Amino acid sequence: DVLLSESAVGRTVSVRIRAAHTNTPHKENPFLELNNKSKANSSGFYEMIQKYLPINSFDLDSLGREIQERDDEVYSSKNLSILLNDLAKQGMIEVEKSLFGDVFKAKSQEE
Repeated sequence: DVLLSESAVGRTVSVRIRAAHTNTPHKENPFLELNNKSKANSSGFYEMIQKYLPINSFDLDSLGREIQERDDEVYSSKNLSILLNDLAKQGMIEVEKSLFGDVFKAKSQEE
């Protein structure tokens, strides 16, 4: 299903395009698919960095190198920071502000 806007006619028309002998590719709501994919990516990233917790924000460069050597995944310190903050927003880890930057901890860890 697409919307086709024709300037000569001056209106937008809903159009369904389907080839013969095909089925619709959507099995669930596309927004639910996107949400589930995002959760799967987050849990996969969490499993990868779980053994490095707690992580100091000034150690993100060395963490990126270790992950690259071990898993052949390439992460910059900026990407790691964004992903760790996303995990914190989802409630999978905690962020503690300190004098030397953020410290990312597992939920069950206490000082």
